[in-house]
Amino acid sequence: MKIILDLLRVRDWAKNLFVFLPIIFGGELLVWPTLLMGIEVFACFCLISSSIYILNDVHDRDYDRSHPRKRNRPIAAGLVNRSVAWGCSLTLGCAGFITALFLLRTTPGAIGAMFGYAVLNLAYTYFLKDIAIIDVISIATGFVLRVVAGGYACGIWVSPWLIVMTFMLTLFIAVGKRRDDVIRNEEGSESRKSASGYSLEYIDMTMGILSACLLVAYLIYSLSPEVEARFHSGSVYLTAIFVVAGILRYMQVAIVKRSSGDPTRLFYRDPFIICCCVLWLLSFILIIYG
Repeated sequence: MKIILDLLRVRDWAKNLFVFLPIIFGGELLVWPTLLMGIEVFACFCLISSSIYILNDVHDRDYDRSHPRKRNRPIAAGLVNRSVAWGCSLTLGCAGFITALFLLRTTPGAIGAMFGYAVLNLAYTYFLKDIAIIDVISIATGFVLRVVAGGYACGIWVSPWLIVMTFMLTLFIAVGKRRDDVIRNEEGSESRKSASGYSLEYIDMTMGILSACLLVAYLIYSLSPEVEARFHSGSVYLTAIFVVAGILRYMQVAIVKRSSGDPTRLFYRDPFIICCCVLWLLSFILIIYG
């Protein structure tokens, strides 16, 4: 069972929670039909993303074998052969899109966003990941497509500010993740080709710029008349304290602890980041629904 869960990268399904952002920011988190639709979109993305993760692991198996953490992945470790992996990937991909066509047939925009996500990530797997800057932009765009799909499926208008914030946040995290590759490259270990296009100074400066842009975008959105009118509250900006704390902690992990290579692991295991996420969500819900 563990091999199957590792092959599907179930831990990385947390990334698909971004489909719920339109529901949260749209103030419909407690509306059951809307929440149910969000869960359906989430399930489809889990199937499709796992399909692509498997293809990625097949493609990167040689590189993964030299990585201290990724060498334990089922394909790199030789626990699953390529034929089985290809079969699993095809099955999951087909299941994801067939499920989407059945559950989301009335929202073609959501299906289109999922298809765009699949095409983008296939391109990322086979060549975009080797091009510096384009690699992290591709990752961030994939998260934006998740948000767009969630908005289309639930019939919620997605604010341009939400798109900007999602892009800035995930670009910030992706750049921090590349910092780990640059460190490995400078230590003489095998790393991604794109790592040669970065330096620690460049990444640290970029993270600083992106964190500032993210915070400004969040504050402008939370203080906008649109938000005050929608939620009948002018206090949404108070949730920014948890955004600031989360950003500072991630930068501390990346720059001080030099351990930002697996953001998903941080999401699950770092108490500080977990608290920031939980308190942000609770404060947001309290302000909107309280």
